[in-house]
Amino acid sequence: NGEITINVASTFTANTTAGEDNEFAAGLYSTGYLLEAAPFGGGTTASVGTEISNTISPSCFLDAGFRDTPTPYTATGSPPNVTLLQATDSAIFDCNATTVDITFTDTANYTAPTGGGASNLTAQHKFQYQLNESGSFTDYPVGLSISNSNTDANGDMKVEVRSTWTPDADKLFASEYTAETTVTVTAK
Repeated sequence: NGEITINVASTFTANTTAGEDNEFAAGLYSTGYLLEAAPFGGGTTASVGTEISNTISPSCFLDAGFRDTPTPYTATGSPPNVTLLQATDSAIFDCNATTVDITFTDTANYTAPTGGGASNLTAQHKFQYQLNESGSFTDYPVGLSISNSNTDANGDMKVEVRSTWTPDADKLFASEYTAETTVTVTAK
């Protein structure tokens, strides 16, 4: 019939090396084609254009979360002279974005001495964090939000949280010490 059919396909593949995630960054992926058909020996040329595209939205999911059970504190000293309780836990978020927003919420609790003696044996709690194994922990207040924090080379984010109890006097009061944090990472 003198007709010709041309099928066009476009494929994007992620460039990775061994041991790395194989994923795409968030963004618009598009390929355009202009096809022309000219009769052999001359005549009228026909042309048509096409575009193939798709958008990958920014996203994160939890790759490795905090422990399923409470992380035990490591005690400095021994009863009755415990002078420090400290524990660290981490979570890894698998993201496809160059930056993320991070929010922290936390609570900390213990039963302080009431009535009788030991009135000086009160305690202070501190939460700290570090991102992508930066090498140093930073204090954070309740309700901390971090905007536009860079992800690692794979677009992922590792969050480490450290909880520390210290006494106001020379030792910690006999009590159960707990601290809880929730970390939310949002891809941008």
